[in-house]
Amino acid sequence: MSGIQSFIQSDQNSLPAILEQIDRVISWSVQQNHAVGYFAVLYYQMLRSVDAESEWGRFGNKEIVRELNLKLANQYLKTLYAYFQDDVLPGCWQLSLTSAGNEQVSLFQHLVINLHSHLEYDLPVNASQIIDAGQVESFKEDYFTYILLYVEQLSRVQAELGKRSKAFRMMSAFGSAHDQWIADLSRPDVHRSGFETLLQLTRADDATRVDLIDQIDVATTNNIESVVSGAFKPRRRLVSRVSRWESQSAGKMILELKSLLK
Repeated sequence: MSGIQSFIQSDQNSLPAILEQIDRVISWSVQQNHAVGYFAVLYYQMLRSVDAESEWGRFGNKEIVRELNLKLANQYLKTLYAYFQDDVLPGCWQLSLTSAGNEQVSLFQHLVINLHSHLEYDLPVNASQIIDAGQVESFKEDYFTYILLYVEQLSRVQAELGKRSKAFRMMSAFGSAHDQWIADLSRPDVHRSGFETLLQLTRADDATRVDLIDQIDVATTNNIESVVSGAFKPRRRLVSRVSRWESQSAGKMILELKSLLK
């Protein structure tokens, strides 16, 4: 077995063990010049951030949030393993990870696309497996705080990339939709709907649960498709220039992203 699936081990029971696995994904991505490392860098930092915020008291249900943090991370590792094994994935994650091979998808788009899958699909589905129906309402504020932490970090990345990357400034100046993508990830109606689905999932029988998860997958995939297809249409020559620059420098860009998120 070669490639990323040769070393991924999910079902880790501690944050340090999870971080070690994701760090190996990042290192592999740098060596292979593979864009899957973009989100891995962001996710590595966010796992640490959520854990720290839990310790500092930002979440009311500290233990649930920390358990969810680990569960989501293990799910991410399982998803990566399945993708590189060519196993069946939810449509949203299949599209998210396939975009890593699309030269016209920028670094920032990769982050946005993967966050759609993480926040709109993985979050409610996995939360429903560790929270029972009686706990959901008390978890509501924590649910939205978790999402806010990710959006805040993405906004920080946007600002820092604008300072560091000429290509990113070019994309911002010539028709990209960075602000709109962040706004879409922040939409209260989308996440209220996700929270309501979480509540439904905790009360559903097995057949209804499958149907609900399929509905989440379709909605999330549609949101991702709009990000993939909606960027840079009027500026194809510029797209080509910027895309070549990024595809030739994926390893370098992963390291730069890692540096700016420290």
